[in-house]
Amino acid sequence: RGRGSVSYLLRDADPGFSPSSSPDPADDALLFAFRKGSLLHFDEPFALPTVAQAREAGLRVEHPCALGTLGGRAPAFTSLADDAPLPPALRASGLRRLLFSLDGPLLHAAALAAQLAHFESTFRYCGACARPLARKPGERAKRCDACDRDLYPPVAPCTIVLIHRGDEVLLARAPRLPPGMYALVAGFVEPAETLEACVQREVKEEVGLEVTDIRYVASQPWPFPSQLMVGFFARAVGGELRPDPSEIEDARFF
Repeated sequence: RGRGSVSYLLRDADPGFSPSSSPDPADDALLFAFRKGSLLHFDEPFALPTVAQAREAGLRVEHPCALGTLGGRAPAFTSLADDAPLPPALRASGLRRLLFSLDGPLLHAAALAAQLAHFESTFRYCGACARPLARKPGERAKRCDACDRDLYPPVAPCTIVLIHRGDEVLLARAPRLPPGMYALVAGFVEPAETLEACVQREVKEEVGLEVTDIRYVASQPWPFPSQLMVGFFARAVGGELRPDPSEIEDARFF
């Protein structure tokens, strides 16, 4: 259990959870309700409310969406307004905090629900004509009838790289990380850029190094809020280790 299993569960299909946009959720469906990106749940022990329990607690759940099947049940998700009051019976937790405490199928469902809830809350109007978007029946999509255009949940590709130098590896520390925590160099892919070119650019920009022997390892969804994280190995061959102070406060080989 732990970090390795979380990576595996987010990357591979889990037989305990099967995504689907149907059937319509019932009142006894487990509800993944998100407010400001945080998941609402009962605490001690952790449990999700049903749609009916969420409404009884005081949440305004108007149009929950189907998520699939989870342990023989049909869960739902919804995106609440940022100013929706938090009922005393429920707690709001960021998905990052829950990553290492949720079981595999529940984690898989929560990750998908988080991305879809983000799509629901941020794709409300057409970017071309500004008219309200409508859900497209049977699909994970929104539709603008005026523009005859469908919009689907966006996925932003990112690269993350483990850089070797002999028997050492490079770890870097961003200011947003918890005290004492280091991580790998990562960044978003830019337009017209290959994944390998993104690795080289991000490493050069963030820590000043040149790398070669870039080798793909694996990928996994990363719902913060809607990335696909693509992992690589690479070997440091030149440059001077010099962290970019706007992003990295320390970087060193271990």
